[in-house]
Amino acid sequence: MPLRRWEILKRLLQRIKRVRSQDTKQGDWTLLHDNARPHTVFLVKRFLAKRVVACLNHPPYSRNLSPPDFVLFPKLKSALKGQRFSYISDIQRNVTTQLKDIPKDGYARSFQDLYSRSQKCITIEGD
Repeated sequence: MPLRRWEILKRLLQRIKRVRSQDTKQGDWTLLHDNARPHTVFLVKRFLAKRVVACLNHPPYSRNLSPPDFVLFPKLKSALKGQRFSYISDIQRNVTTQLKDIPKDGYARSFQDLYSRSQKCITIEGD
């Protein structure tokens, strides 16, 4: 039986607490995810609320907020292009290596760009 979304979130939060305990104070988290049905069901919302994880409301699809140049995907795509993996663990190891190679300022710049695009969208009232 597949894991439910809230079970996956629970495992994710436990893993983050284990790996980055200094960043896991209750109430210090903000989650940005899309508004797909599995992300918005009552059980998921209740789970996140109990753990004081703030969720940003995601706007409807917008080309301005979902550009194809998000920092992670082009880097992963180009680094892993043409490779075939026999085991999920090989995929996990390779993706983890590629993500660790992205400098911290690359992540920060990416989220700053997302913030700037969202502010622009707010200013022009979504038009």
